[in-house]
Amino acid sequence: PDGERLVLFVLFRHADANGKAWPGQTRIANAIGCHQTTVSRRLKRLGGWGVLEVVRRGHKGSRKAGEFRIKPSAEWPSRPPD
Repeated sequence: PDGERLVLFVLFRHADANGKAWPGQTRIANAIGCHQTTVSRRLKRLGGWGVLEVVRRGHKGSRKAGEFRIKPSAEWPSRPPD
């Protein structure tokens, strides 16, 4: 789905060579023009599909962003589950 692709695109832009990315949900939301709760929902879907994993959760009210690891594309499902 397009919304999840946009979130993944932002994660790729912020990822290092090992696939780790740490933009906060607010930063992702601002980059793609949606609300933070929408980003949260899309990140959960991507995690559930096996595309990424949450390495560390961000802390509300602090300056620490979450950290995500984008899995290698060979591990991705051929299409999103229904």
